[in-house]
Amino acid sequence: MRTASTSATATIEREGKFMPLKPRPGTVLVNVGYLLMRWSNGRWKNVVHRVVAPPAVGDLDKDETAPERYGIAFFSNPDSAAMIDPFPSCYDQTNPKRWKPINAGEFIQKKRVASQLS
Repeated sequence: MRTASTSATATIEREGKFMPLKPRPGTVLVNVGYLLMRWSNGRWKNVVHRVVAPPAVGDLDKDETAPERYGIAFFSNPDSAAMIDPFPSCYDQTNPKRWKPINAGEFIQKKRVASQLS
């Protein structure tokens, strides 16, 4: 795997500003969604993020090029009847469940309606 020297992904920091992520050699960046965050009881976090064009490299007076990188967008939802409740390995007496169970289909439908209102 080729390691990029610059990132094309930025996340929102606590101050509400997008900050670039620094690539780590040999890693793959995976953004998990809200339902997977709930299934993992918060172990894996979803974040507000955006993908931006990496900065150009080369002579500004000549052809500029962006470093080669590959991004794959893949979206998947659980079955609409699935109840989203943390996996048993993600909670115990010292780390209790953080959220009540929710129905995946109802949650996704509410998100769709909310996105059409904004």
